[in-house]
Amino acid sequence: MQRSIKAIVSTAVYTGLRRGELSRMKKEDINLDSCAILVPIGKNGEPGTVPITENLFKVLGPVIKSLPNPDSLVLDFSNYQKLWHRARKEAGLEGFRFHDLRHTFASHLAMANGDLMAVQGLLRLKTPSLVMRYSHLAPGYLRKAALTLDKQLSLETTEKSPIELNPIVNPITAHVNV
Repeated sequence: MQRSIKAIVSTAVYTGLRRGELSRMKKEDINLDSCAILVPIGKNGEPGTVPITENLFKVLGPVIKSLPNPDSLVLDFSNYQKLWHRARKEAGLEGFRFHDLRHTFASHLAMANGDLMAVQGLLRLKTPSLVMRYSHLAPGYLRKAALTLDKQLSLETTEKSPIELNPIVNPITAHVNV
């Protein structure tokens, strides 16, 4: 993958930023000391910030340091259409849209930490219902989540009951429900 499209895709996947936000991103919008990207004007017209992960720092750090002026654009979109088409073709993802990278960010973040409020905040979404539109859980993740029931429920038989369930304790009243 050509360097400029790799930087664009990496930044999109690690931040969830929209293509327009990425294409307008300037050196002055990046704070490497606090590992943050300022989005002066988002889709909803409001500013926001997005953290820079360690992996993204490795991509953006050298780019930022090489830029001559604070108003220099960080990512090179000059040959974007051609490079994006080639990258999708090479990856076997010809129907993949750039906006799908935003969904990729949301889905992986949701599966990594399960905090949908964090997904909402990082994507700068107005409502929790939009988080559900962006976060798509992989079947393997769903199976892993379902397997947590094995720790809560036991099918071991005892003399008292054919199925022994771990008791559910109300944290307020400490009353045990079986």
